Formats: sequence, structure tokens, C-alpha cells
Amino acid sequence: MEPNIIFQQPTPSLTPTPPSDNKRNILIISILTTALVVGFGVYFLTKDNSSQNQVTDNNIPTSTSPTITSTSNANNKTYFGKGFEGKYSLINIESGETNPFIPDGYTIVGQHEYEPFPPYLILQKDNDIYSYSVENKIANSIFGTFNDLKLKKNEQARIYPSITENDKFILVINEYNPNEEPGMGLPTPLNTRSYSFNASTNKLVSVASVKFGGCAEYDSKNQRFFTWPCGEGIGNSTPLSIRGLNGKEQREVITQEEFGLSKDNIGPVAVQYENGLFFALSKDNVSKVVVVNPQSVNPTKETYIVSEQVKPQITESYPYSVSIERSRSTIIIGGDNFILLLRFDANKMITQSTYIPDKEIYANFIFVSDGKLYYQAKDNIRVVNLDTWQIEKSIPSPRNEEITLFSIPN
Repeated sequence: MEPNIIFQQPTPSLTPTPPSDNKRNILIISILTTALVVGFGVYFLTKDNSSQNQVTDNNIPTSTSPTITSTSNANNKTYFGKGFEGKYSLINIESGETNPFIPDGYTIVGQHEYEPFPPYLILQKDNDIYSYSVENKIANSIFGTFNDLKLKKNEQARIYPSITENDKFILVINEYNPNEEPGMGLPTPLNTRSYSFNASTNKLVSVASVKFGGCAEYDSKNQRFFTWPCGEGIGNSTPLSIRGLNGKEQREVITQEEFGLSKDNIGPVAVQYENGLFFALSKDNVSKVVVVNPQSVNPTKETYIVSEQVKPQITESYPYSVSIERSRSTIIIGGDNFILLLRFDANKMITQSTYIPDKEIYANFIFVSDGKLYYQAKDNIRVVNLDTWQIEKSIPSPRNEEITLFSIPN
């Protein structure tokens, strides 16, 4: 059965500088980033789940529809996803057992971009792009029979998952100059075409794109972007702003002034996005941590203050990743060779700290779920109990690129 399709080719759009492959990537390399502002599309690509557009793999472990915030279901186990050179696996955090993940021959597009416990991934095989359901293990072609929309020579796909709706994505396809000399950043795109994609309904919409000149996270629920300066020389930096779909700045959520900086003093305060939240803290001599929840129209903001007795205990604080576990009253900062744990009280005063020294974890992501911290050390996956602040498990696992956490049933 051929799908019933109504679609209009995308109109010409502003050509953005492509964003970094890893939005959480280490700050010691030059990063050339941008983001996209989404215009409303009026022509929809609708496809059925006919057998010719689906791929299944019976060897992949069965999974349930995961949640973003918790894996408290007693029937589920937590897996750490890893990928290297197009090979992907899930490592059982309890047993260390490794299971296959996605079908052979497919790669994950933007494997570092996903929230923990995603229900969908975007895959690529040859010149086609697929929506992959983690629940039913089906890879469904996004472009279907429209071969003229599939990747052409010198084109590459990038994705931007929504931070507020886990079935929404922005799909960006850039054409690059094959003769451009490689540099520290990404090549300059010659042409760009952009789409919004709803994985639940399998609908694709042609959208316009606008460049920001910084880092951005897409908020589909509230039809906006969160943006902040980033790049060579400044890393990731305040201010954190909200922009509309037309790219126009609406307001600042975290300002320079609240850290005692002038507007043009970009760089000293880091902005990180981890585990559904934005964090801001000084790169040296951290005295407070600002946490923003982007879910509501007016994002909530909390400020945690480092007490005077704890300040002398913090000797290293440059953040490559940050997270919080409120149920354990703990803020986690991932540095180059350390994990810093900060305990706060009911008044959001940080009253206790400790370091977990570890080797070469500066490029690592940290994941928090149900009172546990998961991260990749140099040669092991660590599991830290956030009640006791002790490493309770180390699973031998040589470093390669992390994907995220997954919740898989027994």
C-alpha cells in the first residue's frame, strides 16, 4: 500500500553554521555551533507503517516505553548505551552483560543528543533516515518512497530532539563542500534543508531555518529555543536566553549580572544542559549554582549557595557536565579528573562536599536516576550511590562514546 502523501519541497532558507556534533562536548577543542529556528510548515508528510518501510530485528532485547525522569519500575533494568565506529550495545548496569541494540547496518544520528530513557532514536542506513522505536524495535523510514528527499552525495543529517516532548525532533540536512580543507571546526554548509518530525505520528514538516551563532536547545512544547553563547575562547557561557521561532530574543533567563559580570564579559560562567535541566556556575571558585527547569512557559529558577565552610573545600570546579538529584539533595559536577558532589539543605544552602577522583572523565556525560549516578571513567562504568556518596559498582568497559541510559524490562 502506497502512503497517502501531501508535501511541498522546502523553501530557500538562511544557511546556518552547523552545530557541534556533541552539544556536551569538551571545551578544549574549537567548536563551531549554531541552531535552528523552526517556522510552521503547512504541508505534511504522512506515512503508514507498511512492511516495505519497516525494519525489525528479533535479536534486539524487548523494551518498554521509557520515561524521562525515572526507572523506578521494579520490572525494568537500567542499561548504559555505548556506540563506537557505528557499533552499538547496551550494558546491563547490574550484571555487566552486553546486549545488541539497533539493527545491523544502521547508525544513530546524533548519538549524544538524546535525553535519558528516550522512546525514539533517529537512525541512518545508506542514504535513508529512520525513526526507531525503542519499544517495538521498528525502524520506520522517515522519507518513505520520496527518493528525492533522501540524502544525496555530500549531504549529512543532524538532529535536535525536543527537550520538552520526547517524540519531537528537528532534522537538518546540510550539503558540504567536499573540497574544503578539514579544520578544527565543522565544514561550511553549501545548502541546508530542515524539517520538524513527530515520531509518534510519523509526520514530517518542512521548516525554515535561522542561524543563532551560538548553542541552542529546541523546546517544541512552548515553541521556542533556549540559546547561549558558545565556541572557541569562551566555551559554554551565560547568558541563557529564550528566543522565539523567528530567532528574535524574548528575554534572558540567566543573566550575566546575577553573577556580578557585565554584559560583555562572556566566558567566566558556564552554562550546561544535562538531564532535562540548565545549570549555570562559575568555572573557577564556584560560589553558587543556578538551576533552570525549561518545562513551563515561565521557566522556574533555583539558586543554590555554597556555604562559607564549604568554599575552602572546593579546589577544582571547572564543569564539563552538571546534574542534580533533588531526592538525595545532591548536585553533581563532572570535571576533567574528578566528580564533585555537593549536598544542600532545605534552604538550598550547600553544606557538604566531597571529591571522587577518577581518570580522564572530562569528556564524559553524567546521568542521574533513582538515587544513582552513572558515568564512564577511563576503563570502567561507575555507579555511585548518592545516599552514601560511595562508588557501589565498577563495570569493566573501555572508553568509547556514550549514548545515554535506557530502561529495559526483565
